[in-house]
Amino acid sequence: WDITARTESPLPRGNAVNEPIRALLRNLLQERFSLIVRTRPAGAPAWALVVDKGGTKLRAVSQTDTDSPGTSAGNRFFNARKMPIETLTRFLSTQLGRTVIDQTGLTGDFTFRLDFEPETTRPLTPDAGDPESTHPGILTALREQTGLRIEPSKTPAEALVMEHAARPSAN
Repeated sequence: WDITARTESPLPRGNAVNEPIRALLRNLLQERFSLIVRTRPAGAPAWALVVDKGGTKLRAVSQTDTDSPGTSAGNRFFNARKMPIETLTRFLSTQLGRTVIDQTGLTGDFTFRLDFEPETTRPLTPDAGDPESTHPGILTALREQTGLRIEPSKTPAEALVMEHAARPSAN
């Protein structure tokens, strides 16, 4: 079916548009298709970032630190100044091809550098770096240089389950 709809007032632009559109579509589908849905828990595979047994090696930023916050990255390094752990989890998610969830319990900003050999295999092996490189694989580098490690986990998510739908009602 093709659905053409108009709103009584203009929708907001940018990220704020998502929820109003969802609400309009939800109402439309419930009214016209007698749609009944429910949600159920459904986590997706992810990695959890945790503090390793020896403790963190990250340098917490002091109030007197005058460095400007920021990051820089290349094929074999990631450098962060005055950045929260969330910055590292986003970088790792990109490198590892899967969501990384912060479960370190660390708060505040940190300065650190991670030198590594990019992973060359999927799925991840404990350390799949290039044997001829002077850098360890990213997982070993993470553990040795930051005192953090990743372990298998699941993302907290919900799946939408359709219970009932009928032919649409007439206009």
